[in-house]
Amino acid sequence: MKSVALEQTRVISFELEGKEPSFVDMPIWYTHNITNIGNEELYTIFLINEHFDAKDPDTYFEKV
Repeated sequence: MKSVALEQTRVISFELEGKEPSFVDMPIWYTHNITNIGNEELYTIFLINEHFDAKDPDTYFEKV
């Protein structure tokens, strides 16, 4: 998984083995790109602090 702060160039990478459940705490104002580099299926769960509002999605595309 790679993440980058909005409007920044420094990319932070996390490689998880998948042998046991893991988590990554994504800092606020960071965008992310999750890529499965393994041979098995990848499962993700996202926890957020508020319900998603489609009228105000606070989601911004940023190339990682």
